[in-house]
Amino acid sequence: MAETSPRIRVRDATPADVDRMAEIFIAAFGPDPGNRLMYPNGVSASAKDRLRASFFPPKPPADEPGRGPNGEHPKPGQKVVMVAELVSSDQEGSEAASIVAYARWTIHREPREEWDWNYEKPETAETLGEGVNVEVFNKFIRNLKRLGRKHARGDPGISKSRPDREYIHLYRFLLLTPGTQPSTR
Repeated sequence: MAETSPRIRVRDATPADVDRMAEIFIAAFGPDPGNRLMYPNGVSASAKDRLRASFFPPKPPADEPGRGPNGEHPKPGQKVVMVAELVSSDQEGSEAASIVAYARWTIHREPREEWDWNYEKPETAETLGEGVNVEVFNKFIRNLKRLGRKHARGDPGISKSRPDREYIHLYRFLLLTPGTQPSTR
């Protein structure tokens, strides 16, 4: 059984993919000095559990008040979670696939009010898991989100001019993840 050239296939992620997605996240950021400061003793089991849960978080209960001025919840946007799989086939057509990358976005198609995007929500040891240096984590994330607030400012989407092409941009971004190579076929 000879194998054909492997290729990359991009698809929507499912909850069954979260273990592999968490492995990829941890492997990608593990050697980073900032990550070692946030997780000084490595990523604990409870921190891994919180990471896995973050890929497909539940919606807040309808009766729970939101952070809006009248208790409203933020506009949720469209959640997009995708995986890239390295797929190989044999001569009989059997395929084997392994996830090599993932990406996730939230697409907002309409402008949002300032209270919906200009806020800070510090994490806690309870939300992050055991062993996380919460102070370092919050400083790091606060700076990332501050940049997002500065540049996005509640504006809609990823591709304002052509909403029908947003997924093409997402696929392209996902496929440019280091370590993945699209098929030349």
